[in-house]
Amino acid sequence: MHKLQLYHLNIYTLILSIHLAIIVYTASTFLSGIFGQEYIWIIYSLAAFLALSLNFSITSLLKNFDIVKINNSALIFAFINLLLLAFTNHPFYIFTAFIIFIILSDFMTMLASIMTEDLSKDTVTGGIRGRFISMQSLAYVVSPFFTAIIIKYFGISSIFLFPSIFILAALIYFRLNIKSLPKISIHDKKFSFTLKRIWKNPDIRTSIITLISVNTFFIAAVVFIPFKMSSMGIPLTTYLSVLLPIALIPFLFIPSIIGHIEDKMRDEKQFILFGIFGLLLILLAFALVNSSSLIIWAIILFISRVFASITETSINSYFFKKINKSDTAIISIFSSSAQIAYLIFSPILSLVFIYGNLQTVFLSISFFLSFVLILVSKIHNTDNYEKHKNWKEIWRRSQARTRT
Repeated sequence: MHKLQLYHLNIYTLILSIHLAIIVYTASTFLSGIFGQEYIWIIYSLAAFLALSLNFSITSLLKNFDIVKINNSALIFAFINLLLLAFTNHPFYIFTAFIIFIILSDFMTMLASIMTEDLSKDTVTGGIRGRFISMQSLAYVVSPFFTAIIIKYFGISSIFLFPSIFILAALIYFRLNIKSLPKISIHDKKFSFTLKRIWKNPDIRTSIITLISVNTFFIAAVVFIPFKMSSMGIPLTTYLSVLLPIALIPFLFIPSIIGHIEDKMRDEKQFILFGIFGLLLILLAFALVNSSSLIIWAIILFISRVFASITETSINSYFFKKINKSDTAIISIFSSSAQIAYLIFSPILSLVFIYGNLQTVFLSISFFLSFVLILVSKIHNTDNYEKHKNWKEIWRRSQARTRT
């Protein structure tokens, strides 16, 4: 039963992610045409703050409402919001509706992650999370083709209408195939308790900090790489229809493969270190390469996603082996890492961009990630030996307290 539900959740995640992926790589270009490049960070930062507020209330929502009903309601609101966004041209309404779009998209993705975790077993977590990421990644591979066609024949202002079709399809698929799920187990604790627990556990704390940090690379990919391509004389449609599909191919197969390998090796730490180091080198390439050759950029972007997929999958596999399905509050924070990254780094990187240039943006991110390497080097592996040592230490301390 659980395997069938996981299968349907994967298909649902694919459809849901397509609606987001059609928009995400063109949003910065679309918004900059209305509000200007220097003000985009305000939209992303405000949306991130509001999304975090909603995500952090997930424990209370799940305590009072069934997750299936919550998800269905979010899908309906998302569909209505996209229709409103598609048929308005007033800057204020675009500003408001786009923020709502980000909030709902992030919230629904987090709900899918919680549902997947609740149906998962630790022994196969790596493979399950790998397939979950692969479904999201497949959406980002196929969506640029849709996006390029939409822009070419209908204009960039139409990028919100077609995703509404996919969100409607996601709603129908979810209602037909996922009518009920086991009651989500939660720890009914205050948010401050959750933060203390995260802070006192260096492995969970570092996992979250690392994923937040790695999301700065995705900020660069989503917001600043289109600007880089434009400065190199590469049209947005060429970037979307040629370079981006090639770049995203690694996300189709690497997450699943890496997840299965890590289930057997229990050595996510080394993969995380390798992935972050690779991202450092790629960010240097983003900063220093000024060629307009499509071949060169196809290679650079492809390699960047190899390292990004290894890093993201390994962090997810590591994190979900360190927590259990009752840790919904912790999962909500982990799943909100992208929005936390946008909230913290969007204004910083925008200021770097305004007072510097694209080169300084990429160099700043690489400089920051170099510190993350030090943090990751200190975490424990998830292998059985390490767990055995931890349990021995806990037992030894308990015996010491008993004797005293």
